Amino acid sequence: MIKALIFAVKVALIVGLALWVAERPGHVQLEWLDYKVTIHMGFFLLIILGLMLLSMTLFSIIRGIVGFPNSLKRYSQMQAREKTLSALTKGLSAVAAGDAKAAQIQANKAMKHKREEDSLPILLNAQAARLNGDEDKANKNYLKLIESKDASFLGVRGLLQSALDVNDKDTAQRLTQKALALHPKQRWIVKTAYDLAVQQRDWEEALGLLKKLERQHAESIKDYAHERAALYTGLAQDYLGKGWDEAAKEEFSKGLRTDRRFAPAVIELAYYYKGRGEAKSARKVIEKAAKHSMHDAYVSVWADLVEQGAGADKMVRYKHIVSLAKIAPKNARALGCAGAAAIDASLWGDAREYLERAIALKPTAETYR
Repeated sequence: MIKALIFAVKVALIVGLALWVAERPGHVQLEWLDYKVTIHMGFFLLIILGLMLLSMTLFSIIRGIVGFPNSLKRYSQMQAREKTLSALTKGLSAVAAGDAKAAQIQANKAMKHKREEDSLPILLNAQAARLNGDEDKANKNYLKLIESKDASFLGVRGLLQSALDVNDKDTAQRLTQKALALHPKQRWIVKTAYDLAVQQRDWEEALGLLKKLERQHAESIKDYAHERAALYTGLAQDYLGKGWDEAAKEEFSKGLRTDRRFAPAVIELAYYYKGRGEAKSARKVIEKAAKHSMHDAYVSVWADLVEQGAGADKMVRYKHIVSLAKIAPKNARALGCAGAAAIDASLWGDAREYLERAIALKPTAETYR
């Protein structure tokens, strides 16, 4: 309604302007060779206007003829674009449904009509190839995606999944570094990189990634202190293997400062001191840990820490074991070990007392025997 009203206004203005010009007095005289023509001013203006409109019409016709090849090309491109989008939609639906055959058919159509800069048809082709079990073809397409400025991450993710599927951890770890460079704040990428670093025993890399996960408050890790203590312990073990004893000691200590409950760090540090002939320091490590949080594994370590030369003395061994039972009076394993040491020392009354206490806490076949 509004457009019709605007058109009517325009027509009225043009008619009004034409009438106004026609009513104006005056003539125009044209001379050419021996010819003279006298024309009313209003009529002359109408002729000029008509010539202008004719020129514009002719220009539009000529431009249309000249630009027809380009127009045809644009139309063909639009048609190809529509076919590509249709194939992509059907192909991705087939991938989601697990229909490998239909996915590959649509992927072929999308690749046929795609433009040079299009990335989604390549992705569809890769996914269809993977559904068909053709990993080589899939990986080739993912490599093409990596070269794309806008879709390189899709290529990295596809290759990463392929590497994880075949348990190629070295390749997977390299790919996670590329993925992190593209999307450093994505939690699943950081977690994948962290898991791979741990599996590859790359402890320093894992420590850095764990910090990122903690800053991101990733719910995939419940106890960061426990994880960090484990990483420090793993790093210390590597240092021991290289003969870097002092560096190893420092990492074991970091693990304990991070999480006093982490038994492997306690045990490794105790054996570290034992190996250096520092039994007293080793016992202090176990005592401190047992007071904070007793672990059954400490009992065996403690039993190995009898002073050198005194191991054959059954009474000395008994007193040594009992000292741990006094630190951890609620630990059935420590009480059971104390009872066994009392039997070896022929202290039957003490043996009965410790074994009954152990059974009351945690009855086991070993303790009953």
